[in-house]
This record gives sequence, C-alpha cells and structure tokens, in this order.
Amino acid sequence: MLSIRDRDWWVARSARDSLTRHASDALKERVLGRIISCAASETSGDLSRGEVETALFFLELHVRDANQKRSLTNLTIEWLVLSALSGTDADRRRARADIAAEVAGAFPTQDRQRVEGLVSAALRRLKNAWRVTVSVGEDSYALHFSERQRLAQLAAKHATDREMLLSDLRAHVGEAAEALEYPEDQLNKELLATTLMRMLAEVAAEYGNSFAVAVSTSSVDLPRINLYDTAERLLINDARTLSLLGIKQLDSFNLLTEAASRTLLNPAAHVNAYLHDLAEAYTLRAFMRETADVQDVVDKLFSRGTLVLDTSVILPVFAEMQLPESQQGFTNLLRTAAHAGMDLRCTSGVVNEIATHLENSLLASKLGPRWQGALPMVYDRWRIAHANGSFQSFYDDFIGQEPESDIEDFLGHSLAIEVCDLEAEVGKFDSAAVARVTELWRRRKRVKPNADLDLLLRHDVEMYMGVLGLRHAEQTSVYGHEAWWVTLDTSWSRVRELAASESIRLPSEPVMHPNFLSRLLALGPSRRKLTTEERGSLRSS
Repeated sequence: MLSIRDRDWWVARSARDSLTRHASDALKERVLGRIISCAASETSGDLSRGEVETALFFLELHVRDANQKRSLTNLTIEWLVLSALSGTDADRRRARADIAAEVAGAFPTQDRQRVEGLVSAALRRLKNAWRVTVSVGEDSYALHFSERQRLAQLAAKHATDREMLLSDLRAHVGEAAEALEYPEDQLNKELLATTLMRMLAEVAAEYGNSFAVAVSTSSVDLPRINLYDTAERLLINDARTLSLLGIKQLDSFNLLTEAASRTLLNPAAHVNAYLHDLAEAYTLRAFMRETADVQDVVDKLFSRGTLVLDTSVILPVFAEMQLPESQQGFTNLLRTAAHAGMDLRCTSGVVNEIATHLENSLLASKLGPRWQGALPMVYDRWRIAHANGSFQSFYDDFIGQEPESDIEDFLGHSLAIEVCDLEAEVGKFDSAAVARVTELWRRRKRVKPNADLDLLLRHDVEMYMGVLGLRHAEQTSVYGHEAWWVTLDTSWSRVRELAASESIRLPSEPVMHPNFLSRLLALGPSRRKLTTEERGSLRSS
C-alpha cells in the first residue's frame, strides 16, 4: 500500500537514514523507471515509435535481401532512405531535405552535413539502380514502381514468416503454461504469443543498444536482461493488453517470463531465424546511433583484439564434435572469430578444467547408474546423441598419455587457440586488491559438490584480472577495448560493483558474453565471406 503524501513530506524523510534512502531509491526506480521507459518507448531520438518500427521493418527485409559484400554504412543509409520513402509514388513524393531530416533523426550525435552527404549519395545509388525516381525540378523522390512491387513481395513473405513465427511462439507459451501448471484452455495464447514477440523485440533492443554504447564509450558495464522486469514493464505500460489477457498480473508476468526464457534457450526453427534477424537489425540500428560510419567501426573492432576464452565457452566444442557442422554453434563462433582476425587464447587453468571434465565424463560413462550427481555436460550430450556408442572411443580421439598436452594440441590445430599465462598481467595489480576481489567472488561462485572452489576461483580471477592487465597497454579508443574475457559464467556480474564499495577500483569490465561476440561477427568483416546459412549458424547455445 502507498500512503499519499505531499512532496514536502517525502523530501523531508527520503534521506533520513540508509534504510529510507534505499527504500526511496527503490520506489523511484520502480515508479519513475516505468514512466521513463514508457516515454522512451514512444520516441527514439528524433524518430517516433511508428517511424522506428517502419525503419526496423525495412532493415529486417534489407538484411535478409542485401548483398553481403557491400558496405554496412551504405546498406544502413539506404534502408533508412527507403523507409523514409515508404508509401511514396509518382503522386506522393518527398523532398530531399525532408528525407535527410528523417534519416538524421537516427544520428542525433552525428554531423548533420555528413549525414546529408550520405543521404544524397544513397539517393544517387538507388536512382541508378532504378529503385527510386527523381523529379529534378522539385528535387523530390519516390519509390520506383518495380521497387514497390519488390517490397510488396518481401512484405508478403514477411507476413507469412510472421504467421509461422506466431505459431511457434504459441507453442512456447504452451510449454510455459504446462511447466507452470496453468490451464491452457483458460489462456489467450494468441495474445500471449503476440506479446511475447514484442517482449523479444524489447530484449533485442536492450542488447543492441547496450553493446553499441559500450563500444562507443569504452565502458562495458553491460546490463543483464531481466526477463521478468521486461515483461512487467511491457504490460504495466499496456493496460489494455494486460486486461485482455484475463489473468492475474503476477500470473501474466510469470507466464511471459517462462515463455521468453524457453524461447531464448531453445527457440523453434522460425523463432530462431526471427531472433537472428531481429538482433542484427537492432544491433545495426544501435551502431548507427553512435556512429555515422558503421562499416568503419565494425571493421576496426575486428582488425585487432584478443579473446581470452573461458572453460564454459570451450567445453561445448567437445560436445559438438559429433553434430552436423550447421549445429556446431560454439565451434562456428570461435572459428569465425579466428577467421575475422581475432587472437584466441585460453589459460593453462582452463586446459586443466577441460581435462578434469573429460576425465569425469569418462568415469561417469564407466560407472553408469552408480554415478552420483549430475552427469558431466560433455558426456551427457554425447550420451543423448549416441546412446549405443562407446564414450571411451570418443574420449580417445582427444586424450592420450598426456591429457593436458593433448588438449592444447587439439585447441591449437582445430581452433587456433593459443594457451597463455596471464599471471604477469595479474601482477600489475596490488596483490591485496586481487586477494580481496577473489574473496568477494567466492560468495557468488556456484560450483558442483566436490569441486575445488579455490582452484576454480584462481582460474577465474587470473582471466578476469589478466584481461584488465592486458588492457594496460591499450590506447583509449572509440572502438572499445581490444582484450576481452569471453564466458557464459555469470558469477562475476557484481564483482566490480562490490569491489568499488570497498574502494577497490577496477578500471573497466572485461567480460563479453558469446552472444555479443556472435552478433558483432555477423556484422563484421567476415560477413562478406559467409553465406546466409553460415551466418544463421553463427550463434552460441
């Protein structure tokens, strides 16, 4: 319950002590955060929500249809110009100045003259390609008849894809309802599926904008998507949908959270394609808001760089070895990163963890039902795919008399991963601070029973602090840092914040999630060498 008081009452008491200060901040975030989010959802820079949705629709079509060897900058400007010309024909034309003004709304921080020059160049290319027509005397433009026909065909396909997408999303809603024991016959699954699609767009926007801003500002405090908060914010700002769902608010939040979680973790075929297009569209849009030369930024991101790979990123490679190449998500991701020019590394601690995991997998295969606890991931995935095979033979393909040396050889030859020692980089920091960071991490680190927590923490801290050490020699750049620790582990997420509360300043956040790497690789220099199918397979599990 909220007791209504006037402003003076709140101001006088909001900072009375630490308890009321925290309570006031929490209330402000929950109330004002929603209002601000609602306002922000209506506009984006100088573009209205409708204009953004139109632009994103054109981009989704353009990304699917575009020649992958062309400059991203030219492509992104062209799709904004085409979206600005949406609905035009010989009788309804738009002046060059109006088109330039609308496109400039996507570049609020960029030089207006440069944007106008890019728009003029795009209009010339589109005119020469018979995609737009020009009235020279009025300096006005419209979509060419053939372009309107082409877009209509693409839009029709888009509509068909949307219907299949919604069908898959309804299935995900059904799975969530079954898991949470909600009676499906009492649910408006059609509306829930549509709302789930909107929720996925919110998530894509958050990921795309966060990463682009991080790259531009050299600040990589990337917020984690909280699916429940996303569902809650979306529905609280849409009272009509919330009412039409016909279930309790809390139930609707929980149901959508579960459905979104299942969708993102194990998307159906049409959902998977949609997520790739959506993530790519929002990432491009986010980059455009930070720089007018998208291609230059993305190319420079991947013209250099060191990725220190965690065990959580490399172990799935072993589990994928028996899968078709198109299903080798992590393997394709790492190979493409190396192909794009990234320097892939891992520490000897990671090699040790991999060797231990594979040895435990072999032991689990021998013990069978006598194995206690959860099965090791590699053996569990192998067992599902090869119920009647021999895990010993699979193990022998990687491991001989010297397990760690054999793993190093495999990683080097198959994925161009170099084993390195980061202790010298960790040594650039005060030993007391490193020890304290380790202890702060200890409270958050979750490990399986009988695991050596001290050893695992030492390996994590070496990579985390080691990457920060590698950054000491970097020059500050708008393209962000060169060294990153790539991991699926989330136990690090509050370490920097907790360290700061004890006056230990860590200069930046060194962690990159594989999903971010995947999205940037799909837009980077390597995209010119990938087919549509290969780009579709470029994702992490």
